[in-house]
Amino acid sequence: MMKPIPTGPCSRFPFENELSWSKNAREFLLRTAQKYGDICKFRLRGIDLYFVSDPELVREVLVTQDKLFVKGLGFERIRPWLGNGLVTSEGEVHKRQRRLLQSAFHRQRIEAYAQTMQEEAEKACASLQDGQAIDLLPFIEDVAFRIATACMFDENLDAERPAVIQAMRLSSRYMDAVKSYSVAALWRRWTGQAEKEKWEAIRLLHTMVDGIIASRRQDTEDRGDLLSMLVLALDEEGDGKGLSDQEVRDQVITLLVAGFDTIASSLTTCIYLLARHPDAEQCVVDEMAGLLGGRPAGFAESLALGRATAAFSEAIRLYPAGWLLPRRATADVQIGDYLIPENATVVVSPYVNHHDPRYFPDPEQFKLERWPEQRGGLPKMAYYPFGAGSRVCIGQQFAWMEANIVLASFLQRWRFEPAFDGPLPYKSTMSLRPANSCPGFIRKRT
Repeated sequence: MMKPIPTGPCSRFPFENELSWSKNAREFLLRTAQKYGDICKFRLRGIDLYFVSDPELVREVLVTQDKLFVKGLGFERIRPWLGNGLVTSEGEVHKRQRRLLQSAFHRQRIEAYAQTMQEEAEKACASLQDGQAIDLLPFIEDVAFRIATACMFDENLDAERPAVIQAMRLSSRYMDAVKSYSVAALWRRWTGQAEKEKWEAIRLLHTMVDGIIASRRQDTEDRGDLLSMLVLALDEEGDGKGLSDQEVRDQVITLLVAGFDTIASSLTTCIYLLARHPDAEQCVVDEMAGLLGGRPAGFAESLALGRATAAFSEAIRLYPAGWLLPRRATADVQIGDYLIPENATVVVSPYVNHHDPRYFPDPEQFKLERWPEQRGGLPKMAYYPFGAGSRVCIGQQFAWMEANIVLASFLQRWRFEPAFDGPLPYKSTMSLRPANSCPGFIRKRT
């Protein structure tokens, strides 16, 4: 017999849930999970949301019964930017795209990308000076952009970098305006400023990528980069055809956003947290000294840096970029002992699961010792910073390798000293990232 789904937080006055969500959506969901348990239902913006927080039930949504779900409403808002790429596509289209992209992330290609990552990270870190004032977030964004464009396009698009970063910021401002009930956000919606920002961001991204694709179509040589693979790929298991220009653009922008925006946010978080925990930072640096002796990390070395991996694991536990994963049921679905009705919106949150004290004692604390020792004892969906099931991030091995290579280049030379007290503020739209900046100073490591 099916159990009734518990009713979650109810608004005591109009828009109470909306205001609580706008103020701090992550804390709202944490409180909801703590008070109402494994699954509950609440109303937000006129929609009934079914919030699933038990790891086993999360696994049913994302893995065992994922064919009965499609991406939720929030992903429709990013479709104008990403088109029908790997993140937003569904069904057979998604399967075809994943087949065509899989070869770009095979071990052999990943190993080739390591050299590019190493060169760009070393160049950026060598440009720093002792005592230099720095905003860590744009510095890491610059490193991530150079790595992403070199691996994707076999070139550094220095001239285009400001436009891409501006597009990312405009899209983030648009998402803030859509979800917020602040006076400033409401004003930007009412005046049409938010829509203007959205279309300007789309124009900047599409113009840049369309120009690169048009140029590459004239060059049939495989340069070993991701764009060459997309332009030349044929779907041997399907219709035998390649990708259209629009399909290539959708994939490139999707991977650019993932390879630039999310990895930059996560690396900034990791370096900042290590700066706030000097004992943990010293542990990471000592391991690097023993394994690398001041040399840059390559592919093999990145796999051996266990303490750096632990630091990054803990950073994306505390602040997973993909903090919220909405889904829509395409039919009535039984999840555990509960029935989710067709067309219902279901949300699961890696952030909430990563802060569950049942699996992560002192969940707000940054602790290297959780990894890798704790991983083996966790339920499968207690920790899933890169998603799960057929939607698991295709580039997660790329991200782990990039994180360790950049950390090795930076931490062996420099310490980051934050120039502010208190925690680093975060904002949560479609991704979780530092809200504005992360100012500080660079100190030479002795």
